[in-house]
Amino acid sequence: REKRPLTSKGQDLESAVEAALTTLGFDVVNSDERQEARGAAKREDLEVKIHGKADWVALVEVKGYETRSARTSDIGQLQKAAGFYARDNGQEPTALWYVVNANHSKTPDARPIPLESSPDDVEVFAEDGGAVIDTRELFRMVRAVQAGTMTTTEAVAALASARGIFSAQLPQPTSGATKQG
Repeated sequence: REKRPLTSKGQDLESAVEAALTTLGFDVVNSDERQEARGAAKREDLEVKIHGKADWVALVEVKGYETRSARTSDIGQLQKAAGFYARDNGQEPTALWYVVNANHSKTPDARPIPLESSPDDVEVFAEDGGAVIDTRELFRMVRAVQAGTMTTTEAVAALASARGIFSAQLPQPTSGATKQG
């Protein structure tokens, strides 16, 4: 169950990412479920907020691919959802996150970094507040928070400022000390 961000796709992956982001300290709403309840078309998968910061919101698209890498067309889907969000809310989302579990039929160490081979597309996405987040990075951060080597405050700050291809800069554990928070 703990490794679902590394092995799943579809609805199971969305649930795993939602759980991981919640563990890291974010407030998460499943946008697909909310849109279905309203009888509206699906847009982004998740809407993520920082507790206590009503004006900060990230729209999240979650994709899992068993035998292929991430796709730049998924970024376009997320940018389209951002346009709907701006129209409906009178403001742009703060961030756009493309969370991807690519090539999950391979062992995590054998997988390429998502969209690393598309730097121009990633750069344009980053200029729009976009970040490409490999589920392996989320998994590492959750493990660090659970181990006490990273606080939820640090995890939220790292992801909130993420642009381009995200790489978790995890603190090195100190001798026997753990962090709380």
